Amino acid sequence: MGLTSQLGWLVRGGDRTAAAMASLGSDLRALQEKVARIDAELQAQRGAGDVRAMQGEIEAVRDQVRTAVDDLGDRLGLLTERLNSAS
Repeated sequence: MGLTSQLGWLVRGGDRTAAAMASLGSDLRALQEKVARIDAELQAQRGAGDVRAMQGEIEAVRDQVRTAVDDLGDRLGLLTERLNSAS
């Protein structure tokens, strides 16, 4: 770095450094906001995943109830047939 470059930096370097830091600061804030939005979206997706898992469990319970009700209906039908044939 020559004497002219050093003097130029001393005269204008502080202003350029301040401008660069201000620009980097605004870029950093924008990046932080973007990360916060992505994090919120990930949390929402994780929550939606929990809901989907619960929906699967609810459907499984519905299937079990349907099976139990069908079985009970079959047993009642057989019992009714026995009672009707015994009379």
